[in-house]
Amino acid sequence: DVETKYRELMPSAMLSETQISDSFSVIREINYLTEISSLIDHIKIKIND
Repeated sequence: DVETKYRELMPSAMLSETQISDSFSVIREINYLTEISSLIDHIKIKIND
């Protein structure tokens, strides 16, 4: 399952659980996006959070 693998691998990218959940929600809707900036915003590493 893609979501399971995503959730297993993304913590190694130093993303929070919220970022992982939110970014996967965007990925589910990727066919409806006019741009991918919302996805990029969710997967940016937040240094001081």
